[in-house]
Amino acid sequence: MPTLIHAATARLPILLPAQLGGAGGGGEPPRLPAPPALESMFLETWWPALLLVVAGVATFIILSRRPATARRALPIGAALIVLGIAAAAISYTTTTRREALNVRTEELIAAVARTDEPALQAILAADATASVAALNRELSRDAILNFVATNMKNEYAVKEFAILNTEAVIDGPNSARTQARVRVTPEAYPVPVLTWWRLHWRQDPSPGGLWRLTRIEGIGGR
Repeated sequence: MPTLIHAATARLPILLPAQLGGAGGGGEPPRLPAPPALESMFLETWWPALLLVVAGVATFIILSRRPATARRALPIGAALIVLGIAAAAISYTTTTRREALNVRTEELIAAVARTDEPALQAILAADATASVAALNRELSRDAILNFVATNMKNEYAVKEFAILNTEAVIDGPNSARTQARVRVTPEAYPVPVLTWWRLHWRQDPSPGGLWRLTRIEGIGGR
């Protein structure tokens, strides 16, 4: 369920859909490529672990009712339950690169929304740029910071917003993209609108390095 953030505590420099004119042409842009199925299934979701536990319980009940299979009910059922618990533990304690990127995306939006310049500076790469059709120009890192510190407090103020969806794809050893869909209710008029943003990231070379934002693209709105 998306979390609503009110403008009383935060503002977001999301341009109105009519101003965006992004690559999405006003509609929903294509989704990013799907992640590897097995990794996504077992490390990024909880339902495989739940299914294993349910299967273990069901197997124990079914086998224990039949004299011919009663002896195998406990070891087979217990094995499935243990596998389910292990899968849940691994999923809970493992953060995939895509999950880290989605968290980083949410941190970026929070930093911008709260005009938290130190946090935003820590996320932006030194060569970060932004491309939004309404501005009709490329923004440098300094221009992005200035835009957040000034314009977002005035003409781009919003009443509330919610991050509806984030997705991530790994493009290379230290490069990736995320895509975020954000619902915005501007202060100018109480009509919720949708905007889509594509974010490009580069990971610091150190082991477990942080992801830094290299490019922001406004890709659609309606």
